[in-house]
Amino acid sequence: MYGKSEPTRESDLEYYERRYYNGLKDGYYKLEISGSTYRCPFCRNKDYDSLSELLRHAARIIGDTRETVKECAKHSALQRYLGNHKSPSVKTCKDKLPALSVSIDKDSSHNVDIAAGDELFVWPWIVILANNVTKFDPKSRKHVGKNHKKIKEELIMKGFQPLKVIALWNRYGQTPFAIVEFGKEWDGFHNAVMLERSFIAEHCGKKDYLDLEKQDRGDSLYGWMARGDDYNNFKDIFGKHLRDNGDLKTVSGKEAEDNRKAKKLVIGLANTLLMKNKEYEQTASKFHEASETLTKVMVQKEEMLELFNKEISKMRQVERDYLENVSKDHEKARLELEARRNELMSREKDLQRRQANNHTERNKIYLEKKK
Repeated sequence: MYGKSEPTRESDLEYYERRYYNGLKDGYYKLEISGSTYRCPFCRNKDYDSLSELLRHAARIIGDTRETVKECAKHSALQRYLGNHKSPSVKTCKDKLPALSVSIDKDSSHNVDIAAGDELFVWPWIVILANNVTKFDPKSRKHVGKNHKKIKEELIMKGFQPLKVIALWNRYGQTPFAIVEFGKEWDGFHNAVMLERSFIAEHCGKKDYLDLEKQDRGDSLYGWMARGDDYNNFKDIFGKHLRDNGDLKTVSGKEAEDNRKAKKLVIGLANTLLMKNKEYEQTASKFHEASETLTKVMVQKEEMLELFNKEISKMRQVERDYLENVSKDHEKARLELEARRNELMSREKDLQRRQANNHTERNKIYLEKKK
């Protein structure tokens, strides 16, 4: 396109861009045909339904290496004018939305109210630093300025909380631009807005930077939040960095996205809760069934134990009866044997007595026979 290796074309570009930009500011070139239709004042060959489409047309011309320096300067001026004086994200007059007041709470003592509407910001939230004065270093043969660590320390000392500071370099060394990243959360947005406002309060905002010539800016840092026109800036080095590392979002769009995510999370949690409730009900049902089964088993066990005890008692009673009968039979047999023994002893005595009597009788008979 128009690189730094062509200083003549670069000078022509700046001259023509300033000339056509002033013409746009003074109203010499007209963009709006009707309340909802726009036309490029330099091409005049196509109508556009929104300023966003017209801005994309300008970006295409700037990025086309086949275009002349004059055409690039015209459309660069148009892009700059749209970024500074128009709202490219508003599609038509009929479609304009009311300004949206967004409150971002950092803590209970800090509130930032921003009439954001549909203004495009670079997300993750970024602040562009400009006019970081560089000097030529003979040792490295590069231009060097304040490094990213020093810039970050200064911002922290002022009460801001940047996540990261990136000094932008090209083949000649460090450029006057740096990027301050504040992350993706609303706290980062709050910090970025407050930093931009601090620059504006010190007359070091974007408008101050653009209105002053290079030699009039001194050595102060200038800064502003990265927006749609910065994202589509094909001239300065920070534009490519923004396109490579970020997206364009409106505050209302980011809020809607967060709301969608929150809604999705709530729906997910509700579904999870529903599933957990179903699982709980299923588990409770299984527990109830298991409890009923266990109760039945316990009842059956009690019945079996009672039956077992009855059987044991019955067996023991039978055993006792048997032993008692055996004992009775034994006693009866003993008594019978005792009676039999006594009877036999009586007979024995009787026999002995008879035997004695018989012996006496025989002796008597024998003696009688001798006589």
